[in-house]
Amino acid sequence: MRIDKTEMIAGQPILRVRDFLRSIGDNGFTDLEIAHRFKVSQGGAAEILRELRARSWVEPREEHEPGWYEVSMRGRALAAARAVPPISRMAAELLMKRFLERVSDVNGRDELTHRVTEVRVFGSYLTSAPFSTEVGAPGPRLSDSCCAPTTSLRAEIGPDAHRL
Repeated sequence: MRIDKTEMIAGQPILRVRDFLRSIGDNGFTDLEIAHRFKVSQGGAAEILRELRARSWVEPREEHEPGWYEVSMRGRALAAARAVPPISRMAAELLMKRFLERVSDVNGRDELTHRVTEVRVFGSYLTSAPFSTEVGAPGPRLSDSCCAPTTSLRAEIGPDAHRL
């Protein structure tokens, strides 16, 4: 899920709403909590709550009395979402190349007691998509014996490994 950081939810920036949902986690909350966190009146809190419910980001908490809510699965997706714009495939490849060069430099330093034996990437970087939002860990590996990314970096997906 991508967030447009300019979007407003019931007069509140979406990033603030996202952060609220993150902070709630598995706990229940009422409109009083919304009023306190967003520094709005109870009417303002009711408006925010209506919008959260309309978007299915929160739902009534069944094991509590009426007026208690919890973050829904869709709300958890929003809470986990980032508001970073995608980068081009070319930019992602350049970042990965520079990162693997730093790995090679670290592994070449005899004074260091540890070696990088594995590097993993995940998400859209593993596909042929023109844009990527993720360059990081889990997925491909850098072999223990060398740091040649074009030959040793592999995306291990399913029964077949794909060269990157």
